[in-house]
Amino acid sequence: MKNKSELHLRLLIKEMLKPENTLGLDGCRGLAVFDFDSTLAQTKEKVGIKLPGDKNFRYVSSQDYAKMDPNEIEEFDFSEFDSVANAKPIEATINMLRDALVCGAKKAIILTARAPAAEQDIRRFLNSITDNNNDPILKLQRVDTVNSSDARKKAQAIESYRREFNPTVIHFYEDTEKNLLAVKEMVINSPQFAGTTVILHKVSPDGSIGFEEVTYKKPDEKKEDSFNLYEARNYVRSFISEALTQSDENKIATIARKEARKIFDDKLERKVLQIIAAELKGKANEEMIVKISKNVLTSLFKSFWIKRNFWRSELKNSPH
Repeated sequence: MKNKSELHLRLLIKEMLKPENTLGLDGCRGLAVFDFDSTLAQTKEKVGIKLPGDKNFRYVSSQDYAKMDPNEIEEFDFSEFDSVANAKPIEATINMLRDALVCGAKKAIILTARAPAAEQDIRRFLNSITDNNNDPILKLQRVDTVNSSDARKKAQAIESYRREFNPTVIHFYEDTEKNLLAVKEMVINSPQFAGTTVILHKVSPDGSIGFEEVTYKKPDEKKEDSFNLYEARNYVRSFISEALTQSDENKIATIARKEARKIFDDKLERKVLQIIAAELKGKANEEMIVKISKNVLTSLFKSFWIKRNFWRSELKNSPH
């Protein structure tokens, strides 16, 4: 019979490996999303930038670039990020990714600002992390590239994951503050995230991982004329799942016209005519209209005279 300490250890390991204890994924009903650069790996690639007055590119790290104002940069060069070279794994987040994959290969997604050209190199890097038997330990299926440093792109991607997987919790691991803030703002303002908790994990250079729980906040009171951009956008998206046909566009145009009429109390044409009449009122405008009309008529008759050979024969041959 095996001793009690060994049995106790085996039971403890079995308990730890239960799905509900993996990364807080709520019994594997959750999803874990990981940035790549400076989150899962320390990478060497740099961003080329030209500031006003620069003749040549200067190259900065992705962390330094994230702190810069894009409006002050005249030209960019992201070509180094099409490949991954000499990257080193960040152990803390790699362990988190491995724990998430206990729930299955679809429970973890790599979400990077890099271009699609980098996807295969990212996969090769992750496959290079092996166990003692030289077998890859990170068997995930999905690497998504947004090909943009715009923080809204990652927020939109996470919004799409919520629609696709309908998770009860989403963990987002990211080193760039603006990306975390974009996701936070979206979740707080979007009713699509009602019932889904998003955990934001700020990954710091020293390897520490933050924790902030974010949920949708329903407004206490809603004014009649209030407008929530996220709510309106998501409401439309919930109905549109494919490209619009011409028939769809015509129907939308009809609805838009009807709604516009309601805004103007069903007197749209009258109000527009009143506005035009008010703008054109006055002797100066009337004289200008007369002058324009004369010029148009003069040009018309000149055109008729120049092209008289084309229409004069038709008048002669007319039976009437």
